[in-house]
Amino acid sequence: MAAYLDIFAGDAGQHESETEQYNLTRSLITKHQAVFNLPALPELLSDEQREILQDLNKSSDQASLRFDPPTPLLLGRIIFDLDPSPGLNKTRQNFISLCTGDKGLCKSAPNKKLHYLGCPIHRVVKGFVAQGGDITRSDGSGGELFAEHKARPVFCRFF
Repeated sequence: MAAYLDIFAGDAGQHESETEQYNLTRSLITKHQAVFNLPALPELLSDEQREILQDLNKSSDQASLRFDPPTPLLLGRIIFDLDPSPGLNKTRQNFISLCTGDKGLCKSAPNKKLHYLGCPIHRVVKGFVAQGGDITRSDGSGGELFAEHKARPVFCRFF
């Protein structure tokens, strides 16, 4: 059995704004493509074609244009191969519950879900370990016990 976590980095608000600007640029291209013989993607426009679109955009009182796609926030994916040993059933179930968020909200921080989604990795030692999962404080000092028993810790090695 396996589970995965997607790793994101960057400012989500800034990325959303840059995406809106890029999409606005694409829609202007689509609208005026035939008239000005424009390529399909903003990054393929010549300097002259960019100036034409900027002039068209000034008259429409829209947001600024973006000619290069925003840098993706997704850095990669960590795949966890979960040990199938019978003695680790509860540990596996707890880890999967934190991945899916099916245990509800934290007792110590009721505005936060018992979920790894949006939970930062707060420490990385290159070639050794990435630490995260502090769903209450996001810095490694918090924690929440949702299982009625002590589960064995989960250790992951990165190669």
